[in-house]
Amino acid sequence: MTDTTVTTTTAYPKFETVMLETFPDYQWEAVEATTEDGYELTFFHLYKDGVSDDTLPPVFFQHGGMMSADSWLGNQIDASSPFFALVDDGHHVYLGNNRGNEYSQSHESLTWPSAEFYDYDYSGYFEDVAAQTSAMMDNYQGSELGIYIGFSMGTLQWLGATSMGALGVAPYNAISGNIQHAILLAPCTLIEGQGAFGELTNLGIYSVPSDDWEVDQATICDTLGAESANCGLASYATAD
Repeated sequence: MTDTTVTTTTAYPKFETVMLETFPDYQWEAVEATTEDGYELTFFHLYKDGVSDDTLPPVFFQHGGMMSADSWLGNQIDASSPFFALVDDGHHVYLGNNRGNEYSQSHESLTWPSAEFYDYDYSGYFEDVAAQTSAMMDNYQGSELGIYIGFSMGTLQWLGATSMGALGVAPYNAISGNIQHAILLAPCTLIEGQGAFGELTNLGIYSVPSDDWEVDQATICDTLGAESANCGLASYATAD
């Protein structure tokens, strides 16, 4: 029997294993970024020796909620996916990671997984893309501005970060100057009163679970019905 065991040599064995097993012809490195509020993020740079071209714009991919950089790789059986096609065309490709996921659990002064470590709101995720795109441009040795590709929550992060930058908020000032184009896949926004989440906002519920979850759960199921999708969501959110 052939031994298919992969020996990993870095601090990121999960990511390294996927790369070694499925994409052995590509090189990668970990890149570090620190946010304005002290979160130390690790994201990944994909490239190909002899192919990567510093005259082409770097491309940054930002994952969706409850995901990480390797989520882009998990469903790929070969190198035909967009990011590897971009690498083959000569682009430097970067896969981002949000604070708190398995690759970004460090902070300048807080300890993971303490309550203090997770004491942030969505604006923290906006900072994550601002810090990582700046670090990407520091890592990239060319002169072209980057391209941002976000999926789901990654689109919300882009919209939030660039909106804050337009208002002149310091951590976000550089993001528009670093990125020339943004591509938003499955854009993630909340439209008042529409869709499944609109049903919740119509009830005055903006978080699942909420601070008064026992009362809000009963309101959801009593108002929308026990068979509704949101009642099922409410029950799931309560489960251990």
